[in-house]
Amino acid sequence: ENTWANRLQDWRLEDGGLQCVESRPRFGMRTLHLLTRRLGGGEEGSFRIRVTVDAAAGDRTESAAGFLLGAGGAHVDPRLTSQVHGAPAQDGGFLALLGADGRVTLRTFEEPVAGAGRNQWAMTAEREVEDFARLEGAVEDGAGFGEGGPRPVDLELVGARYDGRRTLTVTARDAASGAVLSAAHMQAAPISAFDGAVALVSHRGPEGAGLGYRFEDWQVIGDLVVGTPEYALGPVMFVHYTVDEETGPGEGRLRMTAQAGPLGEGDTRVATLELADGRGRFRQVAAAGFTPESCTFHFEVEAVETTRDVPFRVRYVPTRRDGRLAEGRAQLYEGTIAAAPEGDEVTIGVLSCQKSYTGGLRWNESGLWFPHADVAQHVAAHEPDLLYFAGDQIYEGDLTPAVRAPLEAALGDYLTKWYRHGWSFGELTRRLPTVVVTDDHDVYHGNIWGNAGRREDAEGLSKQDRGGYVMPPEFVNAVHRTQVAHLPATHAAEPLEGGITPYHTVLQWGGGSFAILSDRMYKSPPAVVVTEGQVRNGWAQAEGFDAATQADVEEARLLGEDQLSMLDAWSRTA
Repeated sequence: ENTWANRLQDWRLEDGGLQCVESRPRFGMRTLHLLTRRLGGGEEGSFRIRVTVDAAAGDRTESAAGFLLGAGGAHVDPRLTSQVHGAPAQDGGFLALLGADGRVTLRTFEEPVAGAGRNQWAMTAEREVEDFARLEGAVEDGAGFGEGGPRPVDLELVGARYDGRRTLTVTARDAASGAVLSAAHMQAAPISAFDGAVALVSHRGPEGAGLGYRFEDWQVIGDLVVGTPEYALGPVMFVHYTVDEETGPGEGRLRMTAQAGPLGEGDTRVATLELADGRGRFRQVAAAGFTPESCTFHFEVEAVETTRDVPFRVRYVPTRRDGRLAEGRAQLYEGTIAAAPEGDEVTIGVLSCQKSYTGGLRWNESGLWFPHADVAQHVAAHEPDLLYFAGDQIYEGDLTPAVRAPLEAALGDYLTKWYRHGWSFGELTRRLPTVVVTDDHDVYHGNIWGNAGRREDAEGLSKQDRGGYVMPPEFVNAVHRTQVAHLPATHAAEPLEGGITPYHTVLQWGGGSFAILSDRMYKSPPAVVVTEGQVRNGWAQAEGFDAATQADVEEARLLGEDQLSMLDAWSRTA
């Protein structure tokens, strides 16, 4: 809950340490940001950052590890700054790096690398250490490892501001003997290095190891360090909920998804939901087990009042090292089950297509749309009764490239992007009922024709044009658990071919009746059923083909039989 990993699948907790598990050149400069502390504590004082660094045996040439400091600053939303990694850009901060030879350097992460190019979907991160310019005026000393070879190192960075002077000193010591291996010192350090985020950095790793660097005993202390506990994230990160007044106004069935971060095998795997009565007294009304693929807890409660706001708490009690529950450290994620509106009007806030990055990388609001603060604030200003996220809550190639396999890495990649969604809009969803439908990019797909889960055996067509889902059912279902499991129970009679879970349903709430359709799930692939159009990626290639008059063929389906049956019944009763 105190750190943010770039990316989620690139880091893991292991035997009391932090291990970067990504070392490929195209994924350099992995960062692990500290959320609950930052630099910027006053005009005078000092800070100290230290950690023990090690890596697997092997040639570490072109690899490095150390600290990122001063990223962002008071003028940048800390949520945005927590994404800094991979590629240098404005407001990217500075680096204190231990090189493969045991020597330390002070470098900038604010100067874009020449020839990096512009990509509207994902930044490119293949960089050599020497691509990051040394800070002018820094003095380096020490032979590094010399003949001794790589070994564990205690890395320490000290910054001080006194009498108008700003100094930075980074020192590498042999972890076993304490002997100084190398040091770098700067007398006139940039003022922005003393304002902003702090993170660990792992850049590549030993040849053939398949791992980056390992870190232990990370400390960030000093009177220039500011505590920011309000930016802690997790174990419960955000929630989505609906209340279905199926039996009539006044009360309804609550369904809630509590989105958590990844949990280890020894962590508590149960969370509880508490609701407040009319006197403000909380009582437990449900318990839920942890679903590891989606990192979710799912609650369902009957007969929840809808005539008043009902405060709720999701309680998560962590596990101590001895295996017992640490009741004194219980996390309470709090919010409100909103009262259903009275009268003839329901105000709905509609959002879709929340992309974070569109090229021209800068680590500030002029380079990233995340965390969509203006959008969230403007929606809140309209005081909606209900939120509707209409699709593309995430984009698979947004900021970082899409990872589609293996499954575990793909799920980590998805969750990294999904967590950004919740970090942006969680203050809304913790107090407003929320309807969500998935679109193509949510399931790592472009222009999807679900075809009831079937992929047609059509020679010469791409997987996408043949219909069905590109990603495996296990991935699609995990996405559904995160985004739509809080909707009323589906009206589908059975899963799609391959086991993908449908979610079309009806929500009765606030005097309104809402049919919720996943309109891409059964849709026929036009490249297969409208062959005369020579359709590719949804666009007819055949000369003179008129979709308005020639595309309405007998075999084409927009909705499934279960959906049509649901709509027929709904139209008679709504």
